[in-house]
Amino acid sequence: MTSQEGNFKNIELIDMSSDYNTNDSLFTVIDLRYFDKLRNPTLPNIFEDETTYSNFKSNTVVIEFFESGNNLNPEQVASLREFVINEESISSEVRKVIYKYYNSVYDDYLEGVTMFGELTPEIEEQLPKIVNGNELDHKVHLNSIEIYPSSNGKSKIGLSFWCSWDEEHGLGVLLQGEEVIKVGILHDIAPPF
Repeated sequence: MTSQEGNFKNIELIDMSSDYNTNDSLFTVIDLRYFDKLRNPTLPNIFEDETTYSNFKSNTVVIEFFESGNNLNPEQVASLREFVINEESISSEVRKVIYKYYNSVYDDYLEGVTMFGELTPEIEEQLPKIVNGNELDHKVHLNSIEIYPSSNGKSKIGLSFWCSWDEEHGLGVLLQGEEVIKVGILHDIAPPF
């Protein structure tokens, strides 16, 4: 049993304001080890203005146990445990899927931003052409992980990202176990499924 796996015996919940918690959810935080290429170290922590959470490290991610009410759902906890145990392979797969998705939508985004003018260095920085396969590293930032109520004994996990090419809509990746089942803008991967 790894030290990360041992963290799930007593999950410490954090208090989130009722304005933010619109999904009757419970929250915790974990430190990730392998999502560093999908984290932008120059972005502030999403809780930077809240003193309670100002001590979060750059690899700390908020976990939302979606629609869990007052009790942690065992299937959701098990899904989080499986995610952490397999984080290295999952992060690698998620990175590949993000690059594949980005390549599939690149021309649409490029057309959208250039319809009002020419391609500037600032736009090229936010919307890079993939040449070497590392152009998106640190152009996405894993903001949070949502663990949805279980269906068939397993919970789906949503990864919510900020991304440089679509700051308004973000990027989402939906997992079932270690398998990526959907990628797209955030509202495309959110429930209901």
